[in-house]
Amino acid sequence: MTSHQHRSRVPAGVTTGGQFATEARGEAPVTLSSRPPHADVLVDGVQGPNSATYAAALSKVAPLGNVLLKVHVDEPGGRFSATAYALGYEYRIDSGDGDHVRLSRADGAYLGDQFGRIEALDYQMPRMVAAAHVAAHERDTLKNVERMVRTEFSSELIKRHVAAVRRGHTFDSIEVGIPLPGDHMKVVAFDTAPAGSGLDTVVDKRLFARSAVKDDQLADLTDRQITNRLNKALDAIGPDRAYSEKYLRRYMALACAELDTRRASDPVWSETER
Repeated sequence: MTSHQHRSRVPAGVTTGGQFATEARGEAPVTLSSRPPHADVLVDGVQGPNSATYAAALSKVAPLGNVLLKVHVDEPGGRFSATAYALGYEYRIDSGDGDHVRLSRADGAYLGDQFGRIEALDYQMPRMVAAAHVAAHERDTLKNVERMVRTEFSSELIKRHVAAVRRGHTFDSIEVGIPLPGDHMKVVAFDTAPAGSGLDTVVDKRLFARSAVKDDQLADLTDRQITNRLNKALDAIGPDRAYSEKYLRRYMALACAELDTRRASDPVWSETER
């Protein structure tokens, strides 16, 4: 930690003071909202020309609240490296050329890199942070649901498990990925029940499938092509197509419920996507 004279605060919501400050808190405008419109960012570590840009962008991620931006590298050519701490999370932020920036959750294993451009960072940073959270939730959901279905379904009939899961709130869908040799099938159910409504969200919904490698969007496929791709995914899961579909629907229902619960309890995910 650097000495006090080497710290710099970026004004955002609260002009002086804050959780990490040693000086007195200044007066801030009274607001009726339950959360400040900006995060309060404290910059610490190496001092250079780029820190203010990143701190200003992080201040746009209001759900983070108080952020400590620990700068490791900050050079005139745009090279920048830092770790941001907020809400018990760590975010690694890096740029090698001053034009492009990479952000990822650093408080665990690989959680998915998010990429943006410096020129649009104020706009992109909230989405990058939210996407990093979503990647973490999807990874953990994948592990949790696989543990559950392994206890419910025969290992003799289920030979290949789901490799990816995604909850699409904009289109109200749940999507899973099935790896195949030289291909990757994405199976999706649309028009699921409202978030938090239970585990029967995909029991009677039609399942759609497409190749992530060979196909474009679902709208470009015929019903026959969609059925063929779904059967290909079911055959890859196990030798009994009906049993594979039962497994797949159960997996999607459990994943849908868990991701909805995670989204509701994570303000960075739920508030940033509004």
